[in-house]
Amino acid sequence: MVNRESDSEDVQKYGYEWPESQIVIRDDLIIDCLVRERLPREFRDLVIAGSLSSKEAGARGLAAIEDMRAHTEERLAKEWNDLYQRLNAVLQPYGEDAIDGGDYFLIDQIFASYVHQVEMHKLHMLRPEIIKALQGVLVGHPDWEIEISVSVPEEEIIIDPGEGLTLHDDEIIDALDRKLLPKEYQDLVYEGSRPPKKPSDVLLPGER
Repeated sequence: MVNRESDSEDVQKYGYEWPESQIVIRDDLIIDCLVRERLPREFRDLVIAGSLSSKEAGARGLAAIEDMRAHTEERLAKEWNDLYQRLNAVLQPYGEDAIDGGDYFLIDQIFASYVHQVEMHKLHMLRPEIIKALQGVLVGHPDWEIEISVSVPEEEIIIDPGEGLTLHDDEIIDALDRKLLPKEYQDLVYEGSRPPKKPSDVLLPGER
């Protein structure tokens, strides 16, 4: 979406600052809602590989669009706090929450996007029933995700956010490299999971 307050010469020249004309990008979904007729002529044939229209994206896509339009800092902070408390309640029975020496660390920082992060310090925290319980917290929050990373320095295992598990309300994106884990954890299976997709390319007219 092009910001109405933008100082861009293109915005001033063409005036294409409509909130409903936008591209919604998630890690697993690109929704193309651009109104081509409102773009300069040379951009009206823009093709975004792998994208879906709002109709093709269905209910989940529409929810993502509506959530983006309704974004406020107040909403982000309120939902972050609500989800933090619920995630904390889910994790507590399984171990200690501590940045050093605990079983896990529930990151207590609000980011600029709708994301929570959990850093696992003990490998038993990767058990499917724990991951499934964390995912359950996101029911009713299709715009939120939980990034699961792993940090076990004594076993030389460091898996950064985005390279482990990413939880959504309706799926788990599993990028966890099992070869980095001890043998007893290499067969972990998460119900409803899928591998990450390769990023889609944005093709300008004439580049197809």
